[in-house]
Amino acid sequence: PSEVAYGAQITLKNQRVGSGYLHSHPILYPQGVGTVQQQQVTCYYGSSSETNDVWNVFIIKKWNEEPTNVHDSESPIDLVKSGDLVRLEHAFTRRNIHSHV
Repeated sequence: PSEVAYGAQITLKNQRVGSGYLHSHPILYPQGVGTVQQQQVTCYYGSSSETNDVWNVFIIKKWNEEPTNVHDSESPIDLVKSGDLVRLEHAFTRRNIHSHV
């Protein structure tokens, strides 16, 4: 889809290198790798129906607003816009994706 709403479940597919999906599973990197035991995230080249390829989209901060932690299920659909900071949570394990910028 061309638009994604906060609270949506999505899959992310690499369109360049092999067309793999962002994938994770409940396996942690061993102690001593990184600062905490983080969940492994890889690229999966199988079917998109794989449950380990599903991510929840949450808002951290809109590009022009103050941060919020409140999500009202009664509010109208709120679409992700360019410049927004989002949090991706692995739907199966409920762990956040972690990146180094």
